[in-house]
Amino acid sequence: MPSNIYLQLVPAWIRFLNNLSHFLDEGLKFAQEKGITEEELLTYKLADDMKGLRYRVQGTCDTIKFSLKRVGLLDEVPVDPDTEVTVQDLKGRIQKVLDLLNSVDPEAAAGRESEPLIMTTKFAGDLPFDTAQRYISEYALPWTHFHLTTAYGIMRNLGVPLGAGDYLKDVFPTLQETLKPAAK
Repeated sequence: MPSNIYLQLVPAWIRFLNNLSHFLDEGLKFAQEKGITEEELLTYKLADDMKGLRYRVQGTCDTIKFSLKRVGLLDEVPVDPDTEVTVQDLKGRIQKVLDLLNSVDPEAAAGRESEPLIMTTKFAGDLPFDTAQRYISEYALPWTHFHLTTAYGIMRNLGVPLGAGDYLKDVFPTLQETLKPAAK
């Protein structure tokens, strides 16, 4: 039986990375139709003090990748240099993380939910979590969705016709068209 950690993270992350790739396809199609350059699309942001779409895709991928290591689902994960300049580059990065997710042994983290975990960061140093489950609930899942939702918000603010059905397209595939906003 797959570990609880595996069941909480891997299927959801596979689904949401596929949806993020779909967002990028829709964003690029929209940009081409509206005469927006790919660079403008990828650097678009919601506020001056925020980072743009490119960073949100990288952040989603990195949060997932490093969380896999922290909770014990993978022993090692690659560090990417953040050199993507095109939508296809970003989709390649997403695919690398999907490949990692698909390589995870469902039993790898069995029983680790209650073990302590220390997350080391460049910006805040060591952040202790008394259990891996708290790390998952209080950091890994919310931080993934922060980046993913911000990417979605950036595209919606730009005018890309995405809706809740796109965000949840593999959860509720019949709602995808129903929940799509009207094109601008």
